[in-house]
Amino acid sequence: MIEGDGLYKDNYEDRYIYKGANPNNYIRFNDELWRIISLEADGTLKIMKNEILKQSNFGSFSGVAWGGSNIYEDFIFNYIRTLKDMDKVVYHSFSVGPVTTFNNDLSEQIKDENSEKWSDLMGLVTVSEYLRTNSNEEDCGVLSRYDDRLVDPEHEYWNCYKTNWMDSIATQYIWTLNYNDTEEFTVGASYVYLASTTNINAGVVPVVYLSSHVKISNGE
Repeated sequence: MIEGDGLYKDNYEDRYIYKGANPNNYIRFNDELWRIISLEADGTLKIMKNEILKQSNFGSFSGVAWGGSNIYEDFIFNYIRTLKDMDKVVYHSFSVGPVTTFNNDLSEQIKDENSEKWSDLMGLVTVSEYLRTNSNEEDCGVLSRYDDRLVDPEHEYWNCYKTNWMDSIATQYIWTLNYNDTEEFTVGASYVYLASTTNINAGVVPVVYLSSHVKISNGE
């Protein structure tokens, strides 16, 4: 696949990632509809729920943002216990490192995200994954393109939602795992936004890794 919706070889890491407005990346998990983010090099499938679970603030944190957040506590001690297919979920490493505002180098951003890891059964999407699932890499592939719209609200990059399937989930802002200083990035609705972790409510969308033993056919 070299254009349009579909499964692409990731240009930055050893994995395949679904891009475009509506690729066939649906999967049934926990008797719910989820979306496949990527096929990882270790054979696992990274998936995210196809709807916002709840609206919440991120919460204050120290050290690694994700591990000290209200959302993390809620996930680990509440929602994760409701999953019926936990035998298919594997403990995995999530990239929770920082993101630099106005960054125009996606490879460096990914490197920064990967500089801090958190291993667990559940997490959230990263900022770079939101950028990488957009098939319009030229206009929507780096964080600085979104930051430009803070200055010019008529900027063409407002159209980025048209080529990113994650925006069908993030019709409102959703939290990511990546932070800047004491704030957390949110994504969605054709935008990337730096929000206060304690004062802003945004969507929580669970992400898990399914075992390499789970096989898919025709995106299902």
